[in-house]
Amino acid sequence: MSVALALGDTGHALSLIDGARFNISDLLPSSQARYHLDIALARCETRKWDLAIRHIRLAHEAAPAFTRTQGLTAELVRRIGDASTVNVRRLSTTIGVPYIGR
Repeated sequence: MSVALALGDTGHALSLIDGARFNISDLLPSSQARYHLDIALARCETRKWDLAIRHIRLAHEAAPAFTRTQGLTAELVRRIGDASTVNVRRLSTTIGVPYIGR
């Protein structure tokens, strides 16, 4: 999924998300967080802001320190902020990633 997103193939990434056949709880917390951040990125690409926020929160629950230090998290917060500043301010406070509006 990460490779599909990096190549800009959101459709393929979404099909991988929908077809995932593994137990996420078997992954290390940081891997769980990265998986959720990738899903959040795919949801941002399709403008599904509420789902993106949900997965950022799940990433934070799995590995708070990891999530706060990832550049992807800050980028996701910025993208969501471009769409809805109210929700992103709450999200950024919750996960400890600053929101810097444009």
